[in-house]
Amino acid sequence: MFLSVEYSGVGKIRALKSYKGFSVSEKDAEDKIFMSGDPVKDFQDAESYIAERMAVTGEHCGMSSSVDHFVSDCRGVFEWYTDVNGREVFDWAEKAQELAEKHKEERIKRGTAVRDFLMKLGVPEDTAWADTIAMFENCSPATFVALSKQLSQ
Repeated sequence: MFLSVEYSGVGKIRALKSYKGFSVSEKDAEDKIFMSGDPVKDFQDAESYIAERMAVTGEHCGMSSSVDHFVSDCRGVFEWYTDVNGREVFDWAEKAQELAEKHKEERIKRGTAVRDFLMKLGVPEDTAWADTIAMFENCSPATFVALSKQLSQ
């Protein structure tokens, strides 16, 4: 599975005017296009579709550099940030910074809950942090979120 964005031109005005939506390509299937005219919504819809398909097919999804180029060409309109589950997403620039800070606080809270749990098991603090980061990077977001929520109660 592969996510890309369809647009042509360089620079904010050309990129926005030529935007044709996000496309999800799958082996042996017709491309699924998300085009509402709102790139943020289209990206979120494509991500939701990808998550559903990954649960069914077990495939992973790559992201075309076109997505990053689009966001970069539209710098000031859209910005990347890391969400609460550690995924890189973009939103309207005026919301992205606020969302980034909010999600960072929640990621720290969840990570601290996992670290504290590991320390209660006798794991040294440095190792507990390293293991927490490794778990966050290597297990599914759903598993890490479920674990950290359970441990923070």
